[in-house]
Amino acid sequence: MVNRERSGGCKERRVICDEARPNCDRCELHWTRLHPSSFQLPPGRDLDSSRGFFENLAPALLDQRHDSALTLVVSAVSESFLALWQEGARSMQVQRRSFNQAMQRLRTAVLNPTERRSPATFLVVLVMQFHESLAAIYTRRKPSRIHYSGAEALLPLSKLKDGEKVQSAHITRFMASAEVPSATREGRPVPPTAFRWLYNSDYGSVPLNLGAFLADLLSLSLVNNASDNIPPSEEESKPWHP
Repeated sequence: MVNRERSGGCKERRVICDEARPNCDRCELHWTRLHPSSFQLPPGRDLDSSRGFFENLAPALLDQRHDSALTLVVSAVSESFLALWQEGARSMQVQRRSFNQAMQRLRTAVLNPTERRSPATFLVVLVMQFHESLAAIYTRRKPSRIHYSGAEALLPLSKLKDGEKVQSAHITRFMASAEVPSATREGRPVPPTAFRWLYNSDYGSVPLNLGAFLADLLSLSLVNNASDNIPPSEEESKPWHP
């Protein structure tokens, strides 16, 4: 990093330090030899990795209204986890007012053909499932997958615009990844649709992270090989409605 501030000697001579050769008095005093880095830091995870829930959530929130279903449910879940951090597991309860407002707004979105196929609508349901899964861990109970089943029901109804394909592709691939812990916990094979979610021909133009793809494909295959064909429980067979 170039020393942008003049050293003591430069100030006395009333000259500007030569940024092309920053071996001024201050640099030598601190035994510092400045030179360009010979290596590059590995890039952080981004949307192209197709993995991780929050990297899908952040871009979708950028163009949401303050009273949208996605904004409301994120606010409710955030307040819930803030209470968990401050007060412990006993406070792991979603904020009902914001959550109920999000549910009402979600019902309206599902009935609207345009909003129903929006990636933001899928994310509302997945945020609800995210909270349900973590709340089950802290409250030591069996998690329900009712919201996840709702996201599955919405996928065939979607007819995405070209501008939404990238985000929708990553959300769909995330759902395939989420099937692995769910199927492992419930001792069941993953449905064939999970493999289609992992690589959908409709998203052929969207960049695919090969490492993430192979890891998910291997995980789905291992779960199928290790699981018996267990009939769904009564809870899993319930129809989903927002």
